Amino acid sequence: MLTAHAVENVRFDQARFPSRGYNEDQVDDFLDDVVHSIHALNSTIAAQRKEIDRLKHWRQTTGTMERVTEAWEQDARARADAIVAAAQASAEEIRRVAATNAQHLVRTDSVALVAGIVDRLHSLRDGISAELDRLEDALAPRR
Repeated sequence: MLTAHAVENVRFDQARFPSRGYNEDQVDDFLDDVVHSIHALNSTIAAQRKEIDRLKHWRQTTGTMERVTEAWEQDARARADAIVAAAQASAEEIRRVAATNAQHLVRTDSVALVAGIVDRLHSLRDGISAELDRLEDALAPRR
C-alpha cells in the first residue's frame, strides 16, 4: 500500500532523448499504485463507517452500558428471587407433608396401641370368665 511518504518522495527518471519530461511507464505504474491505494483506503473507510453505524444503532437500541448492566442486574435479581421463593414454597410443602406423615404415624401407633390394649383386655376377660366358670363349678352343690 502506498504511503504519504512514498508519494512525497517519488522520483522519476528523465525521459530519453528526443522526449522531454519523465519516463511515461514509471509515471503510469506509479499512478496505478496511487489508484490502488485510494481504492483500498476508500474500502477501509466504508467498512469503518458501516461499523460505526452498526455500533450507533446498537447503542440506540440497547442504551448505555449502565442501563444494560442495570437491566441485567434486575433480571438476575428477579430470577434469584423467584428461585428463593420456589425453594421456600418447596420447603414449606416438605414441612407440611412431614407433619402430616408424623401425625399419621402417631395415629397409627396409637391405634395399634389401643388395639393391643383391647386385645389384652379381651384376653383378660376371657381368662376371668374361664376362672369364674371353674369357681362356679367348684362351688356349685354337688349333684
